[in-house]
Amino acid sequence: MKLTNASCLILLLALIHTADAGVMTAGVEDDFAGGTEPASPNPFLVAASPNVRFFGDFDQTAGLNGGSSESPISHMFTFQPGIVSGTLELSVLAGQNGGTVTDAILLSFADGNGSNFVWQRSLGARGSDPGLFGGSWTAGRKGSLVLDLSALPMIDGSTLDIISQMNTRGFLDVTVADETAVDFYRLSLNSVPEPSTVICFCSLMASSLLCRQRRSRLRQA
Repeated sequence: MKLTNASCLILLLALIHTADAGVMTAGVEDDFAGGTEPASPNPFLVAASPNVRFFGDFDQTAGLNGGSSESPISHMFTFQPGIVSGTLELSVLAGQNGGTVTDAILLSFADGNGSNFVWQRSLGARGSDPGLFGGSWTAGRKGSLVLDLSALPMIDGSTLDIISQMNTRGFLDVTVADETAVDFYRLSLNSVPEPSTVICFCSLMASSLLCRQRRSRLRQA
């Protein structure tokens, strides 16, 4: 490969372009078939929810796989800092209970100081919230979502970016409460390479250019 200043710049830009930091899936994407899979709620969130009888598992709610009412499905994802963008995908099914009309998805950073909810939206229309799926979230209704974590939709039409908080915290709690089953949660994150990787790459490119320039001078002498 013939190296030039331009080609080195192109390679460097390609290197520092956002890279896939990982895709983490909790639960199994099986359209609510094949039994339940365990969810792993944040212990701090559990401790901060004394009125919750128990947290449920994936593919479980009232009328499905022996689930019961008022059992949130919550999972804590952990990751390394350096995230620049990310999405959260989920699939939900309203349980066989009239209480589903008040169900919602909540994102939080629970710690020793409490639940620390940062974003919450109703699944169906409720009060001033038109709902992520619109209409009434009634028993048996099913839907899927992909949420941009740098532009979470707010009730007033604005958006919320939680990427910086995710980098600071190193984890994210995802909860659907509390009469609705969840098939799976999928967190897809993009990051930039470590600074040491970029420095090493720059050093190699600089060395290659220097050698090329020296050979050119020797041929001209």
